Amino acid sequence: MKKLSYQLVFKASLFTLFVPLLFAGSIALAEEGTTSAVDTTTEELVEQKTSAPTALKLSTHALTIRLNETQQIQATVSPEDADNQQISWTSANEQVASVTNGLVEGIKAGTTTITATVNGITETVQVTVTDPVIELTDQQSTIRVSGATSVLTKEATLKVETMKEDTEIYKRVKEATNGQFLLVDIQLLNKLGESMQPNGTVKVQLPIPKDYQQEKVNVYTYDDKMNKLTEVKGSIEGAYYTFETTHFSYYALVEEVDTQALTEAIQKATALSQTDYTKASWTIVTNALGVAQDAVENAQSQATVDQATNDLNQALNTLERKPDKAALQQAVTKGQKLKKDNYQASSWQTFQEKLTQAATVLTDENATKQEIEQALKYLQEAQNNLKTQDKTKLVTAINQAEELVKKDYTEKTWTTVVDALKQAKKVATDENATQTAINEATETLNTAIKKLENKDTSSKAEKQKLTEAIKKAEKLVEEHYTEETWKVFSEKLATAKKVAADVNATQQKIDKALKELTTAQKDLIAAIDKEALGDLIDKALKLKASDFDTKTWANLQNSLEEAQAIFGDAKATVNDIAESFKKLKADIAALKAARNTNTSNRARNNLTRTSSTNRRTSTFRLPKRTSTTDPTTYRKHSFLPRTGEQFSAYLPIIGGVLIVAGVIVYIRRRKNKTN
Repeated sequence: MKKLSYQLVFKASLFTLFVPLLFAGSIALAEEGTTSAVDTTTEELVEQKTSAPTALKLSTHALTIRLNETQQIQATVSPEDADNQQISWTSANEQVASVTNGLVEGIKAGTTTITATVNGITETVQVTVTDPVIELTDQQSTIRVSGATSVLTKEATLKVETMKEDTEIYKRVKEATNGQFLLVDIQLLNKLGESMQPNGTVKVQLPIPKDYQQEKVNVYTYDDKMNKLTEVKGSIEGAYYTFETTHFSYYALVEEVDTQALTEAIQKATALSQTDYTKASWTIVTNALGVAQDAVENAQSQATVDQATNDLNQALNTLERKPDKAALQQAVTKGQKLKKDNYQASSWQTFQEKLTQAATVLTDENATKQEIEQALKYLQEAQNNLKTQDKTKLVTAINQAEELVKKDYTEKTWTTVVDALKQAKKVATDENATQTAINEATETLNTAIKKLENKDTSSKAEKQKLTEAIKKAEKLVEEHYTEETWKVFSEKLATAKKVAADVNATQQKIDKALKELTTAQKDLIAAIDKEALGDLIDKALKLKASDFDTKTWANLQNSLEEAQAIFGDAKATVNDIAESFKKLKADIAALKAARNTNTSNRARNNLTRTSSTNRRTSTFRLPKRTSTTDPTTYRKHSFLPRTGEQFSAYLPIIGGVLIVAGVIVYIRRRKNKTN
């Protein structure tokens, strides 16, 4: 038997000493009711068992609200004890309706979809935002004004003042109109009684007086500062003239008077001579003519004008000529003095026929009053229809010759044109020139122009600048510019092409075509300017990436970057701006909404990480062993030393821990008893 060493005896004694202390500590812990670490871990694991949402129910799937109104959508998550009760809400169109925690607010009239999402489960609500129409009526004038609530506030009231004849503004409108009219001042008042304007377009209905002919009614707005009437386009609806406006002012409802027939009758009457007619019949015409002239100058209604026209025409029809031949003799004498060469052939031939007939009647002693009057009438009509010498073609030829440039043509042919032009101008300024002379001068000048021979250098007139200008102009796109300016531009472009294709075009024509084309191009007005592009960029910047799928969002970002670059480029052309606007607008329209599952996924991931961490940190683990120790089980472990083990070296440490635990329990008991 081996001799016991001092070290072994010392360790054995320590073991003997700490065994009772170990049992005492265990008993104390049991009495204190302390739960073991393993039990604690088990309880925590049980408590951490959770359940995920399986269903989402909304209080409604269709909702109609008014502009600026709010309504709450109730949402219920099943089961009730689901660990994730956080619901995410999104609106497919924030400009129509917004949503916050299920509270929907109407922003603009239209429709959109509200989506609620929890744990990957989605439910939708179709939302319709309405903008009710408000109608205001002035009880005295029965004028109506109607508009949406976004345009007319509920507190707004209508004030209408009918302007009287003695007011200055009524007198101004009367001077500017032709016919009877109704002038009113329409105003909108806020709740404080202050004048205001609508926030957009409103519909106005003006009642048409019963004595007005509806088909002749028009409405004008009057600017008292500019003293100007501007027609307001509208339509007749029943007994009302209806139009739209964004700004209230003075409005004149006018029954337009047609005075053309009356004016023609007046002109016919004033062309007659009193000496040709009997006193009685002429007096009737004179009276009717006075009434007619007053009706034209101060036309108050169509009925008044029509009556004056009818009375004057009747008076003219009842005129009686004097029975003598003095008037006919005078007409024949005057006709015989006229020269054939001063008039066009066709009208002169007709006049000569009537003049011969009148001369025959004049020499006929048995001619009746009716024959005399008829001969005189026909002669006067033929004389009035005589067409004087026509210098139109001569003037055109002169203008064409004056546009020519001497350096473009040979000396010989140019001299011929100069001589012909000199003679043509002399004939054109001669008041007594015959039609034959006019025609000859015209033909001579046109022939000289046609026979002009271009110089060699002229035939090779430089068209390079014009050709280049045409090429640049053809690259422009019609839809990028206003219709009015594009029309002028296209006409000048067509002219420039015609000149460029003309092998005989002079340098003067080329320069003129180039100048007109360049001016028309500079005068083009862009249909889409930088301000419109900037507004669209602002709209795109308000969008959120989380609301759309990545592909369409990436397309939008590319076009947005290009649009911002062009917006900041001072040298950007109209084409660049228009194309960028078109592309950005298309990419905004092509955006596709994304399913918003990010919130639920993050919540689920966070829950998984939290549960795993809790489980790891609460698992009971013994102190790390050396490589010579045996594996330790989760619940069972022997604290006794084994043969050949050095575990006894840890007994003093374990014993010390138990002693400290025992002392703490003892102190607590003492303290509890004292209390």
